[in-house]
Amino acid sequence: MNDQALQILEAVKADDIKTFSYLAEQKRGLLSLCFGRFPLLSVCYLYNARKILAEYENMLIQISSYTFVDEDFLTYKKFQRKAKTCLRLYSGKKIITPPEMLAVLNETFRLTTLYPRFAKGENTEENIKRIYKTLHRREPKAENGKLYIKRNKLKPAILAAVVIMIIVSVSMTALPAIAMTNMARLTGDGSPENPLKIFGEAQLVSALEKGDLHYTLEKDITLTSGWAPKNLSGRLDGKGHTIYANGHAAAGFIDTLSGALVNLNIDLGELNKDISDNRGLVARVNSGEASGINVSLTAAFSESASDKDIYLSCFALENYGTIDGCTLSANVSFAGNGEKDVFLAGFAAFNKGTIKNCTLDEGSALSTDTVDVSGIVTENADSGIVDSCVNYAAISQATASAQWNPISGGIADKNYGQITNCRNYGKISSVSTGDSSEYDSQMYTLAAGIVANHNYGKIENCLNNGEIYSESKSTAAYASGIASVNYALIFKSKNDADIKAASQKYGVLAGGITAYNTRPDLFSYAIVENSCVYGKIEITGGKTNYWSFAGGIAGENQALIKTSYSLAEYSVTEAGAERYFFGGIMGYAYNAYAQDNCYLSRDNVTFANGPRPGNDIGATRAATVEEIKALEVYWG
Repeated sequence: MNDQALQILEAVKADDIKTFSYLAEQKRGLLSLCFGRFPLLSVCYLYNARKILAEYENMLIQISSYTFVDEDFLTYKKFQRKAKTCLRLYSGKKIITPPEMLAVLNETFRLTTLYPRFAKGENTEENIKRIYKTLHRREPKAENGKLYIKRNKLKPAILAAVVIMIIVSVSMTALPAIAMTNMARLTGDGSPENPLKIFGEAQLVSALEKGDLHYTLEKDITLTSGWAPKNLSGRLDGKGHTIYANGHAAAGFIDTLSGALVNLNIDLGELNKDISDNRGLVARVNSGEASGINVSLTAAFSESASDKDIYLSCFALENYGTIDGCTLSANVSFAGNGEKDVFLAGFAAFNKGTIKNCTLDEGSALSTDTVDVSGIVTENADSGIVDSCVNYAAISQATASAQWNPISGGIADKNYGQITNCRNYGKISSVSTGDSSEYDSQMYTLAAGIVANHNYGKIENCLNNGEIYSESKSTAAYASGIASVNYALIFKSKNDADIKAASQKYGVLAGGITAYNTRPDLFSYAIVENSCVYGKIEITGGKTNYWSFAGGIAGENQALIKTSYSLAEYSVTEAGAERYFFGGIMGYAYNAYAQDNCYLSRDNVTFANGPRPGNDIGATRAATVEEIKALEVYWG
């Protein structure tokens, strides 16, 4: 076994997430290791590496081919004690797949929940049936890709003893037996068919400490004292009831959610806190399922730490599982000190799983001072999916620091994964009043309807219908309907709102789809395709030696724009118009390409693709809206 394989094995045994993450980031191939008969995920289950599973389980589940190294003897001995007579199923070199390992460990809830997602071997289903029948006296049934496992049946000897006890009890008095039977029926036993019923705060605390059982909330619960975040590996169904936290859950409601939290309202109350560490107000880590959760809060946060970056989410700090059909009603302010990067998001700071059908409610507001802010997620990783999410909140950031780049977005701050079918209806605003006498090309103010900062992933079928406003005293200002800077792909997306960008000293870039469309390197290409723009684009520039550009699709383009159209209007709010350029498709073009685009003729638009020769290549100038509607590029 090589050194790296040995190190990652020891990290699993100790549940050392820091070492594990370091090794995994250094060499991604380590995640596909198989220690003899034991894939890495099976080893994580065997050693109950909870921290590692919370962060990497979804990634490890997807691995179906392995890199084999020597089997660890201590791991084999540990498995031997758990598997007992079922060890014979794995003679020779037969792989102990992750679902089979969970079966041996009797991790029934996790197994049945994740079973449809596991890569399975030829004998996985049959082995699971044998394991449960032999070790746990239970009868699994696989149907339509899902796994169902009946609860234990009493052994005949135990059943006879129970019958005798009941007869004796009845002979003494019938009432206690009847009471016990009724109590079991009333309180439940934790099975899916008969969940444990929760009626009060103490029961809620106890339930969250019991493990992977099933629970239902039978009434609204009010927390009366300080709440320490709990782990939830089972399933809690709120049945539409509400937990009133009254400000007691400021550190978070759940620490690690590896099970399921569904159909629950959580009223966090009023929070006025200094934030000195990363935090998710509903869950620190979600590697399971959060569905139908409605969260409400009013908060005034501040940040005084000066030695580290801070990430705050009103829902989950890190999401590796699924957040589905959840809503957030929030009125939150957050003031940073400008020393380190600080971020606020509605549903997740880091998303490596799936966030779908979630809404930041109308009437909500996220307002920050020197804190970057986004409606759904701060960073959507390359494995992250954000689908069919909507922001109605007013999202705004202001800063008086000349050393801070204010960044505000309706859906995300940065995107490396997929953002699809999302909508922004809230006003998005970034304003910097910091004063600096020197121009710094790395300083800017950004505001966008979907992705505030840069897009390295895919944005598809998204709409901005909220006003976008970016203003700066001493830096460049970028404003756009979809993404401030596009390095990858924006497809079939639409802006239908006004966009305003202003700088008192320097230039601005404003685009209906993106402010700046550019390739990340010489070997990659950024594309805006099949997208459209309505509304007004308004710019205000600064010093006369700095140019300002506005384009129907992009403020500046250094890549490709194709099969897109613009019906935008354009305006300048100050004198010195000779330093401003409006383009029907792009305001400025450098090593840029355009193909099959169209724009509506305006009096102050004299070219399609920037003030250079050949600037109408790849674009059609239309005199009327009807002309554009008649073209194949038009889609509404």
